[in-house]
Amino acid sequence: MSYKTAFAALFLIAACASQRNMPNVTEPEIDVGQEIGPAELNYPTGPIEVKFDFRIANHWTKPMTVTRIELSTVNAEVSGGAYALRHDFYNVKQTIVPGDTIIIPIWAHAYSFGRNLREGEPVTIRSIVHFDTPDGPYQKVLIRNIPQPS
Repeated sequence: MSYKTAFAALFLIAACASQRNMPNVTEPEIDVGQEIGPAELNYPTGPIEVKFDFRIANHWTKPMTVTRIELSTVNAEVSGGAYALRHDFYNVKQTIVPGDTIIIPIWAHAYSFGRNLREGEPVTIRSIVHFDTPDGPYQKVLIRNIPQPS
């Protein structure tokens, strides 16, 4: 057995094992938008705070509590984007009752690349939203392109 086959088998076993621990939850609808970014701050070079709004809708029959949101950029230093987020997590404790939608604002630490060819490039973010549910912990991973004003 080659090391690639062994790695693939190990990955499949780990994925199946982690899937058994996930509760049977109706997946929440999550959308994220950038409210304040480099354009609103006049394109500085250096550390900035970027404001995101996470809109989360609970389509399940039980309440869900958002406990943590992790945020990072995907390859911003290499492939572009107006800014790079510092990989960080933000503790939250907001319960969403069944059928309701909430908005969670997050101010994230970032590094803006200033006025240059990258200022209008979209930023690809990766976020993991963690939940507590009556059936156990649950998480959802999102990857989104956040457009920048040109």
